[in-house]
Amino acid sequence: MLVLMALLAASMPRVGRRRPPMHVAAMAWLVVGGGSTATAVLLAGQTGPWTAVALLAACAVLGWWLFAHLSRRRARRSAADGTAPRPLLDPALLRDPAYLTAAAGAGLAMGTLAVAIVAVPLFLGAELRLGPAQIGVVVFTLALAMTATGPAAARIGRRLGSRVQLGRGVALVVLAAPVVTVAMATSGLGVARWVVVSLVVLGLVLAGIGIALAQSAAATELVLSPAGRSGAAVGIHNMIRFLSMAAGYSAVSLAWATGASLFVFPALAVAALGLLLLLRVTRGPEPAPAPPPLPTTAGPATRRRKDRP
Repeated sequence: MLVLMALLAASMPRVGRRRPPMHVAAMAWLVVGGGSTATAVLLAGQTGPWTAVALLAACAVLGWWLFAHLSRRRARRSAADGTAPRPLLDPALLRDPAYLTAAAGAGLAMGTLAVAIVAVPLFLGAELRLGPAQIGVVVFTLALAMTATGPAAARIGRRLGSRVQLGRGVALVVLAAPVVTVAMATSGLGVARWVVVSLVVLGLVLAGIGIALAQSAAATELVLSPAGRSGAAVGIHNMIRFLSMAAGYSAVSLAWATGASLFVFPALAVAALGLLLLLRVTRGPEPAPAPPPLPTTAGPATRRRKDRP
């Protein structure tokens, strides 16, 4: 690792020393908003204290609102006066439909991954009494499905478009949730253990394919959106991804602590259905068909014209 770090430092291009403009107030409130959100989500997963969760949620709302307000005010000043400092981020970029779609898709993919890699091992160990090695083999199918789908995801996106690809990935997450829920519900009804494990593996494979498709499509939507050229917008996108992962961990923890483990994957399916509805509502117009190619060789009429004196 140290060798790689040294090689990376040596290969970095040389740039002159400069002091880039900083919007310190907006950056500080962005940190407050993001940090309060993450802490509130984690505390909620530990069943409180709920007073602290409520206070942190209020701090999160205040932080995000002040960040947007200060950035919007500086953006207006910069537009009116070309010499005024630019904002850390123009909040209008975050309202772009492509950016919202990318954030929602990536958030759902990371939340699904978090739920799967925590809830499934807990179920397999507590209900089916599987050992660590057996649990690892079962959960490995999720990673295997994600890895195998990666190359195909790029081809699907090029052929059908990133929004169609994202929709199909989300639909697979919707299908995976009831499969795993049925496995969890039937484990105590005398169903053979191999049947339950097979259902879990099927659900994980569907979820892995859906996660891979959604992640790839969300990244494409982000890069193609106007916000994809803003480092701050990309950073907020990544923050949303990992906040969604923290929310998935906390949801599993809270569900197991309150005896509501059977509702984890149905809640995930509801969130995925909400994203499918968002994709349908914000769907843009269909692209116009490509015009027919122009003829490249001369036809009989052309030859007759050329033969005339």
